[in-house]
Amino acid sequence: KCCLEPQSKVQRICVCESDTNMHVSCKGKGIVELDLNRVFSNDEERLAMAVVKSLDLSHNEMQHISGLNPFSSLTFLDLSFNKLAVLQNLPLSLTRLNVSH
Repeated sequence: KCCLEPQSKVQRICVCESDTNMHVSCKGKGIVELDLNRVFSNDEERLAMAVVKSLDLSHNEMQHISGLNPFSSLTFLDLSFNKLAVLQNLPLSLTRLNVSH
């Protein structure tokens, strides 16, 4: 079961899967900017960020990524096929990062 409510902004934009590892996929959604405060708008959703282990933001239009520190359990981040020029403040828990193009 996904830790995010079905009517949450994240669930409307992304696919949330959970087995033993929480995975959120926002692949190919045309995302230009990731504004975590707007997407994760309530306390419950902000707490959910702490359990996400895998985040797929590939095939979007993002040029800048920063402030992913609330994803404190994140081990895999896929940012491939974006227009990235800047990566800042990535979670210390990250062990795999894909920025290929």
